Amino acid sequence: MPMLCCITRNNIFDFALKVFLLICPLAYIGGTPAKDVQLQFFIIGVMTLLGLSLIAEPRRIYSNIWIGLFLLCTILNVMAYKLHPKVIGGATPIFLGILLFYLIITYADNVQSYVNWLLLFIPLNFVMVILQLTGYDFINDKIGGICGLMMSPSHLGTLMVLLIPLALIKKRWLVIPALFCIIASKSITPMIGLAGALGFYYWHKKRPKFLIASFVIFAITIPIILNTYAYAKLKLLGRLEIWEQTLQWAFTKPLYGMGLNSFPEIARTMESWQGLWEVPQNIYLGVLFALGIPALVIVFCYLSNLYKRAKPYLNNPKVLPFAASIVGLLIIAVGQSSLLFARIFVPAIFILVFLEIKLKEVVNEI
Repeated sequence: MPMLCCITRNNIFDFALKVFLLICPLAYIGGTPAKDVQLQFFIIGVMTLLGLSLIAEPRRIYSNIWIGLFLLCTILNVMAYKLHPKVIGGATPIFLGILLFYLIITYADNVQSYVNWLLLFIPLNFVMVILQLTGYDFINDKIGGICGLMMSPSHLGTLMVLLIPLALIKKRWLVIPALFCIIASKSITPMIGLAGALGFYYWHKKRPKFLIASFVIFAITIPIILNTYAYAKLKLLGRLEIWEQTLQWAFTKPLYGMGLNSFPEIARTMESWQGLWEVPQNIYLGVLFALGIPALVIVFCYLSNLYKRAKPYLNNPKVLPFAASIVGLLIIAVGQSSLLFARIFVPAIFILVFLEIKLKEVVNEI
């Protein structure tokens, strides 16, 4: 009975949010594409969290002009294409992602407890990587490559890059299995992102000896590139080709873009891609292509504003790890479109929100 008395409406929301955080990136049903299952769980989960938030008490007040303007750009894009179902389908994850951002920053409590849940992804994926290296893969033996529980080697690497700076706060031993997962994935872009994240972290920690670690990580990519040179060259040339073509398409409608969710259909017309390119492999070009120049400018304005607010406090251990995670993600976004997948999108939103929360806490302490 005393335990029941301690359960509040906010506790229920916190518990539901943690369950959502843990399950959404891992949701999978045999025979159904993981991307579809995770998107469906993402939609249902955010709607459930919205319902629970309406019976809870807000913990913070938050407003941001750039996020609001980006949402308006998305709405205008939907209207410009006359509420086309394809465009609405592309806009739905954006609307729900911003809603999730707002729900977390308004109602979540005890950031460190959420970080502990996020860090669970490291041992879970590490165990799966070991099984895959030894020939066992009970999730999907047709995926190919070492991908842990993330369905893609590049997504495994990206998630580890997001988590390693957080592990440096209190659970440094988790850095070793996380690094092992990145190396096993043989995904080059996340390794470059990790070098950037660690370089940013140790630069602001003013530890030049540890700064060398980031260059060591970067150096690890060299033998991997040499080992898979032909494949890496093919992927790089493919990216350069698709980036050039994406820019040409984007500037045919620079004010409101080519429309959300329209890239796969347009890209299939290019014979050289053989229908394999479903995304532009660059988040920034993806925003430019789908929503136009104003939306991309808004994204950079938000990031610039975030850095301006965080810069005075980057030597604070409450802020720096989350900032380093975001830096690593922004670097990876140059060469991948992993943020289009719920398995990366959801953890990234949580970390971005935690950075905003920690900034507010540090400012209030002064």
